[in-house]
Amino acid sequence: MGGVMLMLGGAVGAVLYGVCTATWDPRAVLAVFAALSGTMFVVFITSTNVYALALITGVGLGMIVNRCISGLYTLAPMTYSPPCVPRE
Repeated sequence: MGGVMLMLGGAVGAVLYGVCTATWDPRAVLAVFAALSGTMFVVFITSTNVYALALITGVGLGMIVNRCISGLYTLAPMTYSPPCVPRE
C-alpha cells in the first residue's frame, strides 16, 4: 500500500512541476523542490512509527522527489545540448 501511495504522489508531483515551470524559471523551481525534498525525507523518516502519518508523508515525499526528477530531465537537455555546428 505504501509503494502505491508513493507512486501516486509521484505522478501528481510530475504534473505539478510542469504547472510550476509554466510560471517560474525551471532552475529556481528545481532548487526549491530539492530543498523541500530533503526536508520531506526527514519528516518521512521520523513519521514511520505512525502508519497513517507515514502514508500521508509518503505521498508528499513521492510528489516532491518526482518533481525533482522531472526537473532534472527538463534541465539536462538545455544544459548539455551540443553546440550547433554548420555543415559544410
